[in-house]
Amino acid sequence: MCYFVSSVYNKLIEMDKNDHQNDYNFVWLKKVPLKVSIFAWKLMHNRMSTKDNLWKRHILEYNEQGCTTNCNNNEDVHHLFVKCEFFGKIWYFISNWLGFNTTFNGSIVDHITDCGSLRGFSHKVRNSLYVIWFSVI
Repeated sequence: MCYFVSSVYNKLIEMDKNDHQNDYNFVWLKKVPLKVSIFAWKLMHNRMSTKDNLWKRHILEYNEQGCTTNCNNNEDVHHLFVKCEFFGKIWYFISNWLGFNTTFNGSIVDHITDCGSLRGFSHKVRNSLYVIWFSVI
């Protein structure tokens, strides 16, 4: 059996597409400005300059990782955009405004996937929910 660099590369690319298939379905919506899509992509792949990432890059000290709201938790993308008591309330206000009673997962990818996978809605309505999600982010 012969191995070629191109065959390994193609296999890895296909695996990556399968792993992130849900990411590509909604991140690059035409209704959303490109800079917002890029922001969401960076958010979902933990590429934001949150305090935990700044600490990993040796820009901040270990004791400087606390959330900006002083809620006694370390700041990472999941905490800051979903779990934080201060900022996380926004999602409950939005869900009440839309007329949903739901719980939110702790990860960004699960959060957006849950938002767009609500059953019983048309594709157009789910895309509108994604646009609302991007607007809130």
